Amino acid sequence: MAIPRNPVGVLGIMTERYTPLSQEVVCGLPFYSMTEIQLNQYIADAIRALYKVPSSKACIDTMVNVIGESNGFNEDK
Repeated sequence: MAIPRNPVGVLGIMTERYTPLSQEVVCGLPFYSMTEIQLNQYIADAIRALYKVPSSKACIDTMVNVIGESNGFNEDK
């Protein structure tokens, strides 16, 4: 949830040597307890913040690909 608040810092600590800090995990929307509205807001805020960082294209691409592969939102009831 840090990308919208500090995209440069988040991108700076990503590493493929430690899976929890890999691009796939960090930029792949690994959230399980958000409502659809909260997730949509997070995505919009994260992409808006990332667009301001020159080295963020790979993270944005990962995020967009994850959204594109989604089967929709299924909120637990």
